[in-house]
Amino acid sequence: MRTKHDTIDIYTLDGSNIDTMLGTHNKGLIIFTEHEYGCASHLAIGGIVDLQNPHAKVLTHLINNNVFNQTEDYEDIGWDLYFSSGYTILNVTRWPQTSLIPPEQSMSTWIHVYPPVRDFLEVAKKNGHDSIYFASSTTIHDALDNKVFKIYDSKDVFIYDFKQPSQDKLFFSPPTWLFPHIGKMMGYKDCKAIISGHNPDERMDWDAGMALQGRLLSMFDLPIIEGASLDLKHELEGIFDKSDKIMGEIEGIINKPTSAPNHMWG
Repeated sequence: MRTKHDTIDIYTLDGSNIDTMLGTHNKGLIIFTEHEYGCASHLAIGGIVDLQNPHAKVLTHLINNNVFNQTEDYEDIGWDLYFSSGYTILNVTRWPQTSLIPPEQSMSTWIHVYPPVRDFLEVAKKNGHDSIYFASSTTIHDALDNKVFKIYDSKDVFIYDFKQPSQDKLFFSPPTWLFPHIGKMMGYKDCKAIISGHNPDERMDWDAGMALQGRLLSMFDLPIIEGASLDLKHELEGIFDKSDKIMGEIEGIINKPTSAPNHMWG
């Protein structure tokens, strides 16, 4: 069932009314992105909801979802929406790449992401939501001056309150700050980022994921799916291994020595 709200369409996969679903799961809006380096929030949320079976999809013409699909490994489109124990959980599965240089590309990103973020938070607030919590990590600190933006241990988890800014030196990924910041401007009561540290040497940081999951479970009365995070860990390891193999094959082709052409024919 499709419901349109300005620049976004929300499709409920079982035909339910999205306003009813949001209205009965308005204890908190928990947001994460599965593509964050280190996979901390992916591992954490993967033990709380079944990531393979969202209850609804959020789509917009402003976020590029061009895919060539195949039956062997079918790729879905849109942001995934889940409802669990009175909470609404949003997986931002697509986000335009944000470039600092040239600045024109950053401005282009803003044009595409601001409207769907605004519209989703607006429809959630209309249905009784008053709290935003973005689950993330500090992996972006790897690329910055660590004398200013320090590397936190994987097991460290802290909360940044956008309504009561602290002196913490943090650098947020674009979705991590945009959702709670826009929520604050809309009058949401709670606008926070729940952030884990990370290990720069781990592209899948299990300790960070479990620390983040533990904090979420202590803050909210969410269920736990026994063994789900561990299964997800093994699945991600397989994906990384497959990716390494493909990249190795590509590099082999690129770097393959070429022999001089043989003109002694005919």
